[in-house]
Amino acid sequence: MPRDRKGQAPRVPNDQAYGMRNELMEAQKQMPLPDASGAGTNAAPPAPPAAEVNGQAAFEEMLAKVRQMQRLSPGETLRAPTQRPREPLTAGLPTGPGAGPVRPPTTPRAQAAELLSRLAMQTGDPKYARLARRASRR
Repeated sequence: MPRDRKGQAPRVPNDQAYGMRNELMEAQKQMPLPDASGAGTNAAPPAPPAAEVNGQAAFEEMLAKVRQMQRLSPGETLRAPTQRPREPLTAGLPTGPGAGPVRPPTTPRAQAAELLSRLAMQTGDPKYARLARRASRR
């Protein structure tokens, strides 16, 4: 038995991403939304469980944030409030509060080469420079 096509006229919000408005309109033409007046229904739909309501609210909140970010231009995104309010601004930098830069693990030989090259730069002694080059080759 074919489904009768009575229902609401297709309606979609204007603030959708490019192409999404047409997709939603076509989907509603294929499967119209039920009539808002409730005509033809015998009973109200059952209330969803409390966990589903909370999950739906969290989903809708997240979806609203995503849509807001989609509307922002890159410049506005830079001026937006921070997403990590408890992280220091200098996190990732070698100085200041917060976690410093992540360095790959080094071998003792590489550490010695780095120390010798620093000594060579600070003292100007060519012996340290030669030792640093020698340690970094192997």
